[in-house]
Amino acid sequence: MSAIQLLLTAIFAVIYGVRRALHLDEVRDIGFVLVTGRPRPLAHGTFQHLPRNIPAEAAERFYQTTAEQ
Repeated sequence: MSAIQLLLTAIFAVIYGVRRALHLDEVRDIGFVLVTGRPRPLAHGTFQHLPRNIPAEAAERFYQTTAEQ
């Protein structure tokens, strides 16, 4: 699993109307799988727990870089 696949899953989940990470387990759309670059949809447990693995300093740096001036 790559960072690009995680990002694509987050973006296309919104586009495809996947409202919660829990619903990723119910996705059976081959189009969704193809646009995320994975052989099957990302499990909700993996996707849901990603924020816990991001260091606080990195999150703050990202926020400061992308925040409106």
